Order: sequence, then C-alpha cells, then structure tokens
Amino acid sequence: MSAGEIDTPAKRFRLRPRKNPYWRGISGGRGGLSLGFRKTKKGEGVWVAKIVIDGRRIEERIGTPDGDKAVPGVLSFPWAVEAALAWGKQQAASVNVAGEVAVVRKIPTVRLAVETYVGVRKARADRSGSEGSLKLHVMNDQEFAGLKLGRLEAQNIEDWRARLPRELEPSSKKSDLERPSCSTQRCGCKASPATARAHSGRDKAWHEG
Repeated sequence: MSAGEIDTPAKRFRLRPRKNPYWRGISGGRGGLSLGFRKTKKGEGVWVAKIVIDGRRIEERIGTPDGDKAVPGVLSFPWAVEAALAWGKQQAASVNVAGEVAVVRKIPTVRLAVETYVGVRKARADRSGSEGSLKLHVMNDQEFAGLKLGRLEAQNIEDWRARLPRELEPSSKKSDLERPSCSTQRCGCKASPATARAHSGRDKAWHEG
C-alpha cells in the first residue's frame, strides 16, 4: 500500500477493517521500526508500533488516531510517528540493558558456584538440606557472593569467615566454605591460583581456630 494511505483521517476512513495493521516503515528500513494503523469496525482504530531487534519482533499499541471529531488524547499521524520513534528507542535500550545483564550473569562468581552446587545436589539426591545454610551464610553475604572466582583470594575467604556468627560451629563453617569451592568445577568456573593456596591454608586455620 502507499505510505500515505494512513496519514490523514480521510484516507484511514476509506480502508477496510482488518486485524492486521496497515504498516508504514518509519526508521531502519525493512525489519526496522514501523508505525501501523489497525482499522476497527467501530471507532477511529488504533495506532500500533512494531520493531524487530536481533530477530525478535516487538509490537505494542501506542494510541488512538485522530478523526473528524476533536477528542482529547488522540494522536494525529505526525504525533503517532513521534510516539513510535520514542517507543522504539525505549525498546532498543531495554534490549541492550537485558543483554548486558545476561553477560554479567555469565561471569563466574561465588554466587554462581553456590547456585550450581545446589542445583546439582537437588538433581542427584532430590534434596537441598544445605541450601538454607548456604543462603544464610554465603548468598546473604553480598560482598562475598558477588566476588568473581578469578579474583578470589585467601584474604577474601578469611574476611568472609570472620563475618560468620560466633555461635556457628567450626565444623559448620568449614562445610559452608567447602561447598562453593567444590562446585566451581561443576559450573565450569575457574578460580584464581590464590584460591588453591587459600584452600591449603584453610585447614590449618580450622585447627588453629
């Protein structure tokens, strides 16, 4: 259809009602951002915006077209184009943020190691008795849980151990400490060389403590 067939109330009035909108590309060429007009049997119809990002199609209603009668809140064609452009920028920004978050979540951390350990334990034994203890003493410690395994040092482990409740039994402390460490292999994570030194010096600390 001609790009101009949805730009005035008179032209939109002559279109036949249908579920699929009459589209007009407004940015990015084919597969980019489009403004659509869905002609309804009653009323002035609906403005719809559509964008395709990384092969994913996103579509949303953005307003009501203007007509013969002046009604508050309706959008003329130029205003609908502006609204669609603003909506498209918002969608693109949301996708970019989601992508950055996904990348960050893939970086091996103590939290990821613990989550992997709990998942494997549940799958193998259909139980999660250690999950509560890990959440309480490891996952709730945001500073320790957020550490990247590649930067995990002996001092980080000792600092975390020092923050544990005094009433926690030494054996429980040792058990909680071992769980995230042994799970690094299960999640394919690689700790720093200093982590191995931390483990070797850790047992001595338990006996001395």
